Amino acid sequence: MSKLRELYAKDINREIQGVIKVDDETFIKQELEEYVVTDELLKHFRNFFDSYNASITGNTEKMGVWISGFFGSGKSHFLKILSYILDNKVVDGKPAVDYFDDKIQDQMLLANMKRAGNVPTDVILFNIDSKASLDNLDGKDKILSVFEKVFNEKQGLSTIPHVAELERFLIKNNKYEEFKEAVSKECGEDWETARNDFYFRRDEIVNAYSKVMNKSHEEAENWFDKAEENYDISIEKFAKRIKEYIEANDKKHVVFLVDEVGQYAGTDSKALLNLQTMVENLGLECGGKAWVCVTSQEAIDEVIKVHSDNFSKIQGRFDTKLSLSSSDTDEVIKKRILAKTDSATDSLESLYEQKESIIKNLFVWSKNTQTQKEYLDKEDFAMTYPFVPYQFNLLQKVFTDIRTQGFAGKHLSSGERSLLGAFQETAKRYEDSEVGVLIPFYAFYDTIEQFLEGTIKRVFQNANDIMNAGNLKEMDINVLKILFMLKSVKEIPTNVDNIALLYASSIDEDKLKLKQDISASLKRLENETLIQRNNEEYKFLTDDEQEINREIKKVVVDQTKINEYLKGLIFDYTLTDRKFTYRNNPFDLSLYLDNMKVSAREYEIGIKVVTSSVDKDDSEVIRNSSFDQNNIYVLLDIPTNVYDEMYNCLQVEEYVRNTSRIAKSQNVDDIIRAKSREAENTKSRIRESIADSLKESDILINGDKQIINAKEPRARVNEALEKLVKNTYNKIDYIKANFTSTDIRSLFHEDKNHIAGTEVEFPNQKALDELKEYLTEKKSFSFAVTIRSVLQDFEKAPYGYMEQDIIYLLTRLLKDEYINLVYGNEVQSPTSEDTLTKLLRRDYYDKTVIKIREKVAMELVNDVKLVARNCFDKMLPDNEDGMFADLKEAINSKLMELNQKQGLYSINRQYNYPGEEVINETITLLSDLSKIRDINDFFENVSNNRQILESNMEKVSTILDFFKGKQKENFDNARKAVMFYEDNKDYADEIDELKDAVRAITGILELEEPYSEIPKLPGLRDNLNNILTEMYDKKSVPIIELAKNTITYIDNEVSNSEVDKSFGEGIKTQLTNIIKSIETSNELKDIFAKETYINQLRDRFNNDLDREKTRLLQKEEPTGEVEIVINRKTIKVNELLNRSYDISNKEDVEKYLEELRKKILEALEENKNLTIR
Repeated sequence: MSKLRELYAKDINREIQGVIKVDDETFIKQELEEYVVTDELLKHFRNFFDSYNASITGNTEKMGVWISGFFGSGKSHFLKILSYILDNKVVDGKPAVDYFDDKIQDQMLLANMKRAGNVPTDVILFNIDSKASLDNLDGKDKILSVFEKVFNEKQGLSTIPHVAELERFLIKNNKYEEFKEAVSKECGEDWETARNDFYFRRDEIVNAYSKVMNKSHEEAENWFDKAEENYDISIEKFAKRIKEYIEANDKKHVVFLVDEVGQYAGTDSKALLNLQTMVENLGLECGGKAWVCVTSQEAIDEVIKVHSDNFSKIQGRFDTKLSLSSSDTDEVIKKRILAKTDSATDSLESLYEQKESIIKNLFVWSKNTQTQKEYLDKEDFAMTYPFVPYQFNLLQKVFTDIRTQGFAGKHLSSGERSLLGAFQETAKRYEDSEVGVLIPFYAFYDTIEQFLEGTIKRVFQNANDIMNAGNLKEMDINVLKILFMLKSVKEIPTNVDNIALLYASSIDEDKLKLKQDISASLKRLENETLIQRNNEEYKFLTDDEQEINREIKKVVVDQTKINEYLKGLIFDYTLTDRKFTYRNNPFDLSLYLDNMKVSAREYEIGIKVVTSSVDKDDSEVIRNSSFDQNNIYVLLDIPTNVYDEMYNCLQVEEYVRNTSRIAKSQNVDDIIRAKSREAENTKSRIRESIADSLKESDILINGDKQIINAKEPRARVNEALEKLVKNTYNKIDYIKANFTSTDIRSLFHEDKNHIAGTEVEFPNQKALDELKEYLTEKKSFSFAVTIRSVLQDFEKAPYGYMEQDIIYLLTRLLKDEYINLVYGNEVQSPTSEDTLTKLLRRDYYDKTVIKIREKVAMELVNDVKLVARNCFDKMLPDNEDGMFADLKEAINSKLMELNQKQGLYSINRQYNYPGEEVINETITLLSDLSKIRDINDFFENVSNNRQILESNMEKVSTILDFFKGKQKENFDNARKAVMFYEDNKDYADEIDELKDAVRAITGILELEEPYSEIPKLPGLRDNLNNILTEMYDKKSVPIIELAKNTITYIDNEVSNSEVDKSFGEGIKTQLTNIIKSIETSNELKDIFAKETYINQLRDRFNNDLDREKTRLLQKEEPTGEVEIVINRKTIKVNELLNRSYDISNKEDVEKYLEELRKKILEALEENKNLTIR
């Protein structure tokens, strides 16, 4: 078997400039000869020279080129090659462009390259960071100062701006050479040396200037002292200066090739604006004769994103954008370093054909790894060997990440390490290895070690010390190297599988043994706190990270906190249900984790999660489950590594909490925050791991392992809970249909004879039978049963019914006349809305008692039906509740009617209507019956009072007929006639005819049952009225004559006197009114009162007349006083309303009073002063 060095076409030990420095020309020939023009570079050459040639043939403002590429991608090399071509540099006897004759087949491109090389050009190639002045690192003109410096340098002028300005002034006046000679004489050294010590050579330079420019010494001194102060430059002035230079040199081109602009400007917005303005002004002033080509690790689009919209113009200034990718690096390394001899290529291709399956199997990445390059075929294997394709991109990413994460020292950060150099250096170390060896990824660590920060090196020094002490092996150090290089590489999980792949050092590697060795190595590293495990991945720890990890490991986490955390993982993220619903019936669940109760309350069924492990004996759990019929047991196997991660997360949380108020360095603070983020990410993995474990957990019911078909944890537990429910609530399926409160209301209001379906058709008949059996059993033991107790018992095992379904069953039994509901010792009516309320409102459940109903005896039923038919003219249905309800309704209706009639007795007490005692007795009897709620009591009471009811109701019928027909009117009129007689009998003549008439009427009115005699009353009443009228007429004649005679007397007296003729008119009016009232009245008692009143009026007239005569005789003057004569009229109510009124209710009273009011107002119109009797 041959050595690796024998495979290479070129000496692997030859000196190659791994890192291209733009200001180093030592290896120009090698750079040109070995420059690999890939397809991508060919495209970039074409784009560049197409754009550049536009400035040769005409004017253009598009003279900016932005070359981007990752660290080590070859952008600096590309820039340097451009400089050789544009400068038309002759190397080893031939122009630089001629080295590309056999590299580029595109003749048009070659022609463009040679045309560009033939144009006189000042090529100014520089690394901007190395050319920048320390005193202008943060200035707004930092780009301008560098451009001015390198341009002056290119012209052979001083790098000090105002000194270069002096030189330009002297050149313009053709005094430069003379000045240099003068300085040399004064200083004893040439001007190029002396100008570097410009300020220290003040006197010599002042003397030389004074002589050459023919100035006084004072003028020369003044110029020197103010040269820097008077010097002024701007981008605009600089661009004009370049233009002047180009025009003065026959349109010569000026090309600025600037390396690492992106790194130099960084996030300095002022510097980028400076660059933008520079390119813009050069484009405007020079018309494409001045070019600016820059390199940056970031593409220009990314730079603009970082610096916002203020830099959108910069894209237009850099119209040509070239981006170098990693594929070019691969190709360059393969051609420059790894190119094989023909025989080696054949041998390697043959080896690949023999070992293809082994090689492919060796490089299988773990899941979640971003796709990595692999050997495509035998040709690719021959080109890449002894390296592996993934290493090109991965090492590039490692270089970049080490720089950006701050692990690299100055040299790696400034680009002094390249992929080309790393691969050559590594290949050189393995040159004596036999063919079949693969270069492992850890081998690249040695190529960067010298560039690493001391903090990283100390970790490896410490690891080597531990190895020397015998606690680590060399393999462990190499694994640590891999973990360091992949510390910030997110695309490749650092698990055992991937680490083993990266460690592979032979085509015939025993992959299984290697993984075992890697696992053991990782364990040793973890024990020494050099690395940290996160789930299946491992992480390199810096010194500070190691120290923090050691402190975290010291934190003790209480078991209670572990249980609380685990409880949250299980019941807050995975098994989140607090109820299990079976056939629309939600069951509250008790939740347990090991011996800890999780749910707030304990319910009849539940879930007990028991943490387990592979080496744990579960026999005790099985035994406990066999004695626990109400819970499912979930055996959760928590892998040791998951438990350790969980414990570590809690340690981190506790550590962060404990150190939150302690002052820390920024680095330590960053590490702690990173640990917190890691812990949060780990928690996510733990949650997933617990969920995965629950997918595989054994589930026990009554000690038996269940066969579960579902896959997801929640579905698996629900499947087990369904089995538990069916076992625990073995009568739950008796409920075939669920009912709502609306259904309950409908059933309650439904007529018993029209309830839909028969007993067989009722879907929940079995449940109804169970309830009947339950009530019967409770009755046999004389246990009180309430709605609440039924609900509590039937919601529990073995039933598990829902509340609404149980209430529906109770309502069904109520409608079936199987039960009574008793509230406050009163049986509730099966048709009352109050009863429905007690069924539907929970606040009644504790006090509403359920009793099995006793059947009513048939003889009682018969009696009730007879009473209904005979007393109320009503036919009753056959069911007890219907009979009870209908008869109650008839009784209440009759009660209402009788209560109304009873009021007539009270209102018209003076009429002394017949039947009041019967009405009162019947009302009492019916009222007592209406209050009975218990059906049996009701039927028994109706039966006991049947005869009384039938007798009274017959009498009541007669009484009601009296009130409804003509009898009451005749009765009232007769009673009024007698009352009229009683009112006037003291003024009537005592004659037998009058007495007999009154006696005949009162004889009938005082009868207990006068109904048959009432037809005689109208005739008797008329006879009485006639006698009284005749008597009144006879007695009123002389009184009327007396009133008339008095009027005549007044008229005569007034006419025979000298008083005013109107004197006495008031008294005459009163007398006239008396006559009218006598003529319209029939009250005997009024006749005698009017006679007295007439005599009083006559006397008053005489008195008034005498006084008036006396006054006139004495001829007294009127005093102004006016005698007020009040004519007051006395009337009786029965004179106003000359008829009787029947009053039965409030409306009758109002009607009577309204008519009386109208009559009084009419009387008031006639006489303003009334006395009503």
